[in-house]
Amino acid sequence: MSRIENPPTAPENPAVTRAISRARELLSSWTVAQYLEWRARSARPFPKAVTVDPGEPLGDILRVLAKHNILSAPIIERTTGKFIGFVDVGEILGLFVSRACRWLEREHGTGYGHERPSLPQNRANETVGLYPGSLRGEMYAAADDASLLEQLQSTLGEGTFTRTLRAARADFPESDRGDGEGIFRGYAQASLLAVISAAFMHPIAEPRLRPSAAAGALASNHRVGVYDWDPAFDDGSRISDVSKFEVISQSDLVRFLWDRRGDANASAFLSLPVADALLSAKRKKNAPEDVRRIVAGETKAIDAFARMHFERVSALGVCDATGALVANVSASDLRGLTPERLDSLASDVRDFLEDARGAGERERPATCLATETVRDVVERMVARRVHHVYVCDAERRPVAMITPNDVLGVLADVLVEG
Repeated sequence: MSRIENPPTAPENPAVTRAISRARELLSSWTVAQYLEWRARSARPFPKAVTVDPGEPLGDILRVLAKHNILSAPIIERTTGKFIGFVDVGEILGLFVSRACRWLEREHGTGYGHERPSLPQNRANETVGLYPGSLRGEMYAAADDASLLEQLQSTLGEGTFTRTLRAARADFPESDRGDGEGIFRGYAQASLLAVISAAFMHPIAEPRLRPSAAAGALASNHRVGVYDWDPAFDDGSRISDVSKFEVISQSDLVRFLWDRRGDANASAFLSLPVADALLSAKRKKNAPEDVRRIVAGETKAIDAFARMHFERVSALGVCDATGALVANVSASDLRGLTPERLDSLASDVRDFLEDARGAGERERPATCLATETVRDVVERMVARRVHHVYVCDAERRPVAMITPNDVLGVLADVLVEG
């Protein structure tokens, strides 16, 4: 058994605590092996993971993800079978943003870090955002946003999208790793509660697996690789049979709770009010105020994603002039992004969303009231296949954001197998 040093704070309401304990009982009664077998038999097809090699260029990885219409992929060295974690579209865009900002911060054209000395000097010496308004006014007065982004892309493209993932991460070691950077060496008989507590939320002690967050902070891994290994022969970092490699995500386990809603233990948790079960836990963890994670519809898409990268959040609410929520922009909207389509990020965020989802597909974001139940939130996540449900007031002004991490976070146990 291993103990979480900073376990999620449990609600003080006895009825809420009992309901959470019952949900934990359900999750602890299912092993990883049982869940994967049940998932394989389910009506929803679950494709095998597409993998990438850390020696592949970022541009090629983006094209692989776009080809398979996926956002992330496990990183497995093809020569050794070593599993390194995951990479996602958001991380690659973040590396581009970081590299562009590094270039914009250059005072002289003599090279900075891994930049080439031949890059133009940045006279404005801008440090905020990818290409802020003052930079546009001082240096690119006659250019629109699309052509400016194209110029940055062509200038930096060779240095960014042709660099390997391994090299790009070395350039910016402080940058967040991809979706689910933790590695869960999936013992087949570990419980689903252990996956939540030890893989999604547990601090990772090994230096090579430690997230970039402050030491001791709980990891927030969106998905983890699951595979068996023999401790008598290796340290668990290598995969002998990639075809048997499985991925379990936070959304998968939220969907599991919904599929088991007829179970009395699951029903007890799902029946809890959102305010008591989820919002109180967010307040006790001193989580950043979700209400501040909003942007105007006229914000450039690249600026919105740059803000998400630097603030390390997965989504931003898009509000109109009255403060009412009209859209949601998240890492999922980067699906299909390639170096050749990067100029689409120069459009306003609302236009970008319509283009990314198809004409007329800019659907309203998923919302709920604080008086609704966890069941309502989970149902909307599953039915609409979204990761963010906004808690809004009667005028649709967002007051909080609920994610799978919030739902599972209150279920993470203090004591887990391991």
